[in-house]
Parts: sequence; structure tokens; C-alpha cells
Amino acid sequence: MQNIDISKYKYVSFDVFDTLIFRTVDQPNDIFNIVQLLYTKLYDSKICSFPKDRVKAEQNVRRLHIGKDITLDEIYDNLDYEELTKIRLKEIEINVEIENCIPNDTMVDYVKKCRSLGKKIVVTSDMYLPRLFFERLFAKLGLNIDFLFLSSEERETKRSGKLYEILLDKLQISPGQILHIGDDVNNDILQAQNNGIDAVVRWYDVNLTPQKHSDNIVENHISKLSQLYNKKVYNQAAYQIGFSILGPFLFDFCTWLHEQKLNNQIEKLIFIAREGYLIAQCYEILYPEEKENIGYISLNKNLLRLPLLQEDKSLDSFKDSLIKRPVYSWSQIFDAFLIADDLSVRHNISEKIGIHYDKKIFSADLYDGAYDKHLTTLVKYCEENIELQSKWLLQYLEQNALLGYKIGLVNNSINGNGQFMLEKFLKSKGVHTNIYGLQFVDSDKCKRKLSNRYSAYFNFRRISRFQKNEFVRNCLIFEHLLFEPVGTSLSFFKLENGTIDIQTKVQTKEKFNYSFVKEVQLYTKLFVEVYHNHVPLNCEGLGIKRYLDFIHFPPFDIANPICHLWDEDVDGDNMIADDSIQMRWNFKILKNVPKSIIWLEGYFKIKKINIIWFYLLQIRLALIYYRLHITDIFGDIKLLLNSGK
Repeated sequence: MQNIDISKYKYVSFDVFDTLIFRTVDQPNDIFNIVQLLYTKLYDSKICSFPKDRVKAEQNVRRLHIGKDITLDEIYDNLDYEELTKIRLKEIEINVEIENCIPNDTMVDYVKKCRSLGKKIVVTSDMYLPRLFFERLFAKLGLNIDFLFLSSEERETKRSGKLYEILLDKLQISPGQILHIGDDVNNDILQAQNNGIDAVVRWYDVNLTPQKHSDNIVENHISKLSQLYNKKVYNQAAYQIGFSILGPFLFDFCTWLHEQKLNNQIEKLIFIAREGYLIAQCYEILYPEEKENIGYISLNKNLLRLPLLQEDKSLDSFKDSLIKRPVYSWSQIFDAFLIADDLSVRHNISEKIGIHYDKKIFSADLYDGAYDKHLTTLVKYCEENIELQSKWLLQYLEQNALLGYKIGLVNNSINGNGQFMLEKFLKSKGVHTNIYGLQFVDSDKCKRKLSNRYSAYFNFRRISRFQKNEFVRNCLIFEHLLFEPVGTSLSFFKLENGTIDIQTKVQTKEKFNYSFVKEVQLYTKLFVEVYHNHVPLNCEGLGIKRYLDFIHFPPFDIANPICHLWDEDVDGDNMIADDSIQMRWNFKILKNVPKSIIWLEGYFKIKKINIIWFYLLQIRLALIYYRLHITDIFGDIKLLLNSGK
């Protein structure tokens, strides 16, 4: 269509809705629901029946003007509300229409092309909205329009064909001098042609795939935005994960963060690497005015472990900082002490402290103190490095202006270990701390350690305990989508200029994740920006729901790239779900599932397992969870019943 020969036309006419612009609502009447929500928010006065009243008022006016079009003023005159209320509602409706539309870029560019070729630009629309709306809309689109024909002003419509007659008459032109472009087969094509006007269907470069309609207006709004911003050239899997799933989740989380910052009088938000990388960027999009009070730092167990050993000779902090597993190796213990990865050096140290380097260490023995003597010897051996790491940690915190303020520590912790270790370290140094943790979920261990010095996002949303557990079970996928493209932090080191920097693990397989994750993060930030710039409806809990729905019932095209993300840890490199592993029947009942299948639902989808097994898997997981947490059943049932009200 872009190759239309317009040389023979002096005028080019354009339809507006679904031609020059797209509405970001699933149904036109959804606008009225948004108007009602905003009216309540702006004026603290509830009107529960506005959508219904607004539709009825328009129907009444149309019955009074059969065959003719109507105006917005006439519709509002028919509403049985107080005059001031009607004025406010009408103003909000016009603003919502402006804010909840996006340009059809290909058509807007075509208007500009026609203008550059010297064509007169005409807009012809069947719409009750006033001229003021269109003037503001064209200013938003950056368009200069020569002539505007509105059915609300002329009282005739394109639908009847009579608006085209008026257009030709007022412009004093013949039908052959004008081309009309629109989306409606009758209104824009057939009726224009019936009046001798050449007409073509508009074009676009977005994927206008059909969306499922929901009873939830916000759900529909997000789905419509996802449809309208989806360019055909995008990586569809990355776009769907970023824009439609991760974006709503992080938008809601960042909104909650801001509320917590205000409620707890937090002066600075500090986002912890690597998970905080994307969250910090999303937060800054929403609250750019807070940029000077937002920080991003590395602060994990690896960086806190040795500094704590300088003060805590009991070794408890060291043991608590280790990743929990049934069996350890001395290689892993030496790594934790930052001892050089040189076998000759390590074997030499092993001989001196009286251990067999290749011997396994059982967790029960380690935590019962069976190896405390050897660990204490290792502490003495590493004394110099421990002192340096402690000194550099304190300098790193000062360097990043973490001391002397009330800090909101944003992290993906579950047990609160990082915050607890940091507070313990600073206390040992005589430094006053005022740290408030901000995380997604918590545990009983976190409650015991941090008491009232933190908040967990899931505790502020209508999420069942089982759903929280499901988030934790699949947390690794979430983390990889948030990660900065660097390895995990290992230790501090000092640059020549005196600045303290972070030594990170050299990645092998995880670096293959970078390009896909980068795209996912790009589309996540696009959603946050888009949703913020349109009318930002409250989307509490919807992001979590979308994320868990994706985890439990993933589409194949999205599951495939996620399954092939790599995860590196001390036990080796694994894919999220290695589809080269042969499917066995007992996997379906959670029996003998290999460690290299981290995401079982994704594995099932790639293996094209019948959907019934996805539901059975959820039932089995729920039974296992509630058998271990029987008291949670009643709370979750109560939540389920209340959510249906």
C-alpha cells in the first residue's frame, strides 16, 4: 500500500481511529471504566455506575437523533449528574482518549510524506468527540492538518456516505481529486467509492494478533498495549516475556518500592547486583526525579564472608554464608576463603592443616563443628586477605555513600542473609546502621533475623502462600532475566587511583544468555515506559499472576529460549531445562527428575507433553506443599474465597 501513486490527487483524506491512531483499550467502552477510576482518584468521590450511565446516555441521545450524529456535550447533557460532576467527567474522558492512544507510525509517516509532496491533508472522522480533542491529538502526533470534517459537527456520517458529499461540496473539488485512507470496509472504503472517491485500506507494522478478552479492565489494557507496541521486526519470544510478563511484574514492584520508600522515610534506594540491574533501570524510568538517590552496588555473600571473619571467630557467619548442600568439597571451602585456584598451593595448605583435599565434607559434620579446627587454621592462614577485604568493604560502602543515610536495600533475598551480614559487619566496626530491606518474598528465617527491618512485596499483594512458594521454586528463571551481563561478584580489589572495585567470576556458558536477555530487558523497560506514559491503571498482583501463568503453562515459542538459558554455579553449568535428556514417564510425577531439568514445565512444553500433565503437576505440587505446611491451607482457602467477592 505504501507504493500508491498519489501524483494525480490534490487532497489525501485520512480516517483517525484505527488508522492514524490505535486506542490502547480492548473495547471502546473500557474508556468509561478508566474515567470512573480516575474520577474517584482525583476527587475522592465514588461514582459506581458511570460506565453504565455513560453508555445509556449515548443510546438515549442517538435515539433522539436517528440518522444523524451527536456530540459529546449532548451525551453529557443527558446524564443525571450534578453540573460540576459532568464537567469534570467530560474533561477526564477527553484526557483519557488523548492519553490512551498511540500513533500508527506507518500512517503518521505517510501523512507527513503526503505533506512533503504538496498534498492537502484532510481528516474525516465519524466521532462525537469535539474539535478540541482532534487539535490536541494532532499536536501530539506532530501533524499539520488542512481540513477537518467531523460527523459531530456536520451531523452526517461516513457510515451513511453523506459526510463525503459534504466534504466534496465544501472543498469544491471533484471526487477524482481526493484519495481516502481508512480501516472500515463500509465507512471508509465502500461509502467513499459510492461517492466516486478512490479509497484504500490503511496499513501498519505492528502484530495486530487477536487478544483474549478478560473481565478485568487492566488485564485487557495490558494485552492491548502488548499488541499495539509489538513491531513485526521484534524477537517475538523476547518481546512477549519482556513486555507482557516481566514488564507488568516489575512495574508493580517498582510502584510498591516507591510507596515503601515514602512510608518508611527512606533516603536512598540501593539496588543489589546482579538482580537489581534491571529493577533499578525500571525504577528510574518511573521516578527520574529520584536519580541522585538511587544506587546500584555489588554486595553478596562472597563479598561479606571474609570481612565478617575478622570479628566473628565462632565461624557461624562463615558457615551460614555457604550455599546449603548435603555434601561439600574442600575445593568449595577454599574458594570461599578466596584461596588461589592453584592445585599445588591448595595441596600444600591441605598438608599443613592436616586434611585430605579430595575428601568430601558432609553438611551435618561441618555444622556440628567437626571441622572447626581446620577452618580456624584456614582463617589464620588467610588473615592478611581477610583484613584487606574488611578494609575494602568499608571503603566501598563509603565510596558509594551508603553510610549516614536511611537505606532501602533492594534485593532478591528470601532469608535476609545479605542484609543481616552487612548489619553485623558494620556493627562490629562501630558504624551506626539504618538499613531497611525491600525484597520480593520472605521466610520464617528472614522474620527472625530482620524482625521489623524489612518489607516483602508479596506480603502486600493478594498472593497465596502456595503461589509464593511457586515463585521461589522457579526463582532462578526470574533472576537470569534480571541479571547484569557480568559474572557473580567474588571479592574486592583496589585500583591504582585508590577506588575499590569488584572482581567478578569469569563466565563461560552464561555469556551465551546475554543477547537474548538483553532483548528481554529492553522490552521490559519499554513496557514500564509505555504504561507509565499512558493512564497508569493500578495493576496490583497482575504482573505476578502473568509471571506464574507463564511458569506453569508456558507457550512453546517462549519456553524454548528460556529452557536454553545457562546457569553457572559451584555444582557446574546447566541449562534451565536440558531438552537433550530423554523424557521418562516418572518425570511426570516428580520422580527422579535430573538436576539439569530446573524448569520442569518448560521441559514438558518442549517435549510436547499433553496439557493435562501440566494441571496434574500443579495439583501434585500443591499437595506436596500443603502436606508440609498444613496450616497454610486455611489461609489460602480464605484468600481464594475473598478474591471471588
